[in-house]
Amino acid sequence: MKLSKKNILFILSIIASIVCTWLFIRNIDWLLLKNALRDANYWFIIPTLILTLLVYVIRAIRWRGLLSHIKSISVINLLSVTSIGFMANNILPARVGEVLRPFILTKKENIKFSTSFATVIVERIFDMLGLIIFTVVVIALLPHPSDTHHNTFAQASASHVSAVKESIIPSLKKWTEIFAAVGVLPYRCRYFFCRYET
Repeated sequence: MKLSKKNILFILSIIASIVCTWLFIRNIDWLLLKNALRDANYWFIIPTLILTLLVYVIRAIRWRGLLSHIKSISVINLLSVTSIGFMANNILPARVGEVLRPFILTKKENIKFSTSFATVIVERIFDMLGLIIFTVVVIALLPHPSDTHHNTFAQASASHVSAVKESIIPSLKKWTEIFAAVGVLPYRCRYFFCRYET
């Protein structure tokens, strides 16, 4: 049976994830891990799960707003797609979840992939702008900017903005270039992220 390009890419992604997982766990001290799991306070899992679900719900509502002028989609459907996408980001390389989300939405809701993928790009731009605004506001409200703790917090906030610019934006730019090259997106889209390059 001849495999399609899509299936080959999927298999390669799984293999890459297995290799990365092995590289991650090969030096783990299993006895230390066992003791840590035994002594852990699992009550913290409950608020963590609640907050994580809340974040996904908010993201689904925001995504629904971005798609509202195209098609009315229920928050529940978008929540399931969002959860799958972020799960893929955690286990697959190259932030595949950012592509998987619009791909699944295209199949479920009969929306053009280029349109769906464009909303993901807009989402990430909003994320970056939100982090920048948050950082500026926090720094402006610091009563003693010279204080070591305040400087540390400001640097941590700035590092989050840098992470978006240096990790997420380049990943989306790469996928945009790939899709533009194969004709899935308009070719002019490949220049969209050039303004964010360092």
